[in-house]
Amino acid sequence: MEVTALTEENLTALEPFATEPICVSGRHPADIVPAGDQPTEGEGWRLLGDEHTGEVYRTGVATTLAQYEQLWDRAGMSGERPEVSFTDEIVVWFGAMYGSSCPIRLDGVAVTDGVLHGQIVVPGSPGACTDDANPHSYLVAVERAMLPAGPFHVQLSADHPPAGVPEERTVVDVGLREPGSTATDDQLGTDENLIDAADEPQPAGPGGVIEPGYPWPYRLELGTACGISRLGPLNGVTWVTDTRDLPAAWEAAREGETVVVEVLLTERTSAGGPSLTATVGADDVAYRPLRSGDPADC
Repeated sequence: MEVTALTEENLTALEPFATEPICVSGRHPADIVPAGDQPTEGEGWRLLGDEHTGEVYRTGVATTLAQYEQLWDRAGMSGERPEVSFTDEIVVWFGAMYGSSCPIRLDGVAVTDGVLHGQIVVPGSPGACTDDANPHSYLVAVERAMLPAGPFHVQLSADHPPAGVPEERTVVDVGLREPGSTATDDQLGTDENLIDAADEPQPAGPGGVIEPGYPWPYRLELGTACGISRLGPLNGVTWVTDTRDLPAAWEAAREGETVVVEVLLTERTSAGGPSLTATVGADDVAYRPLRSGDPADC
């Protein structure tokens, strides 16, 4: 049984229904973010604006008044812009996303491994959140003294942007610690390498599903007892080959104990099948589905 939090109140409420031992899961009370108002400042930063508007999974930076005006409008902020001392501060926009049942709060701004990011939390213990994507923009003035050495990134969190939204990351190509230093518009932008990588198909792995008839990258584990003799499960099938030795092109492409191969799944037809071919360079390996008569081990 799952509860929103393993509080004494919740556990006591379950006691009358527990005629025998039951397993209860939930968040530890120490992990629950306390409710409270939106902070207006913290160590090295202060809040300039906080509205349910703008774009989701986006960030931005302003180092001049003109850039600040553009960023204010892009974030969808209303009212007059608070003054900023660009000698000592820069402006950062966090375009966050929240589910309507789980309001969020910006509790701080931090630097982790060269990434300037927000500390955005979900107060309380709301349980499952609705999957609607609503915008919440935070504009903050950040003291130059807390900025990472340039170049650096700005993100909503210290983690890499989620799959599908590489535009969350803003790349700052210059250092901005020096009082009054600026970045041109060309020195502030998205991570084009991250965007290009997001456009490429990501390798499938065991338990994955691909579309038959179309080549797709697959990351094959080589460090198992089976080596290349078994692949998957892929599309719910464990695939088997009689090939035991790693082909030369596969060996050249291996990355430690894995190799990314291109797989092509052919569905069952009147001529037979289904079948799967894994390819690296000019070296193909044919796979068939695991049969009931095959040995359980490799």
